[in-house]
Amino acid sequence: MDMKTVLIHELANKVSALKSVSELNIECIDRSLAELIDSIDLIAKYILDLETLNLHENMKEEKLKLGRVIEDVISELNIIANLKSVSFEVSGCEGLEVLSKEFILRRSLYNILHNAVKFSPKGEKIGIRCAAEEGKAVINVENSVDEESLKKSKGSGIGMTITRKLTEVINAEIRQNSNGSKVTTEIILKF
Repeated sequence: MDMKTVLIHELANKVSALKSVSELNIECIDRSLAELIDSIDLIAKYILDLETLNLHENMKEEKLKLGRVIEDVISELNIIANLKSVSFEVSGCEGLEVLSKEFILRRSLYNILHNAVKFSPKGEKIGIRCAAEEGKAVINVENSVDEESLKKSKGSGIGMTITRKLTEVINAEIRQNSNGSKVTTEIILKF
């Protein structure tokens, strides 16, 4: 492992530790500090994503239980979801298996669900539905968009750019549709 990779992992570990402490004491932490911790965590993850794109050929595809992967990703989003009182409603994902590179699939889902939480209004319920269609698994994420959150965002769009590159690596397709105040994102994976 080269020095750059070691440093990236070290940064990610420190940020994850800080995020874990903040999740344990969410009621004791100022909202803006919690949002800052989440933003730094996301940047560290983007750096790891870029490094992953360079190393993906060494990763093996394996059969993954889609419901478990989605639940694990949702648990990683606790801090930001709790801040906005956002919850997830998951259906149809149990029992579906896909052939994919687990770390890349998790990162793709994390980026999509993080955006859904970030731009949803307070108290939103984000819908995640899975279905088998013609030899493929389709993950459909639907959420409302809070115009105020969208206006305040200083994002560069790098998250979706990285996510699109990650999904290309696992031969998945990503589609996004915005219909007024609703956003639907689909990830289409092979079985």
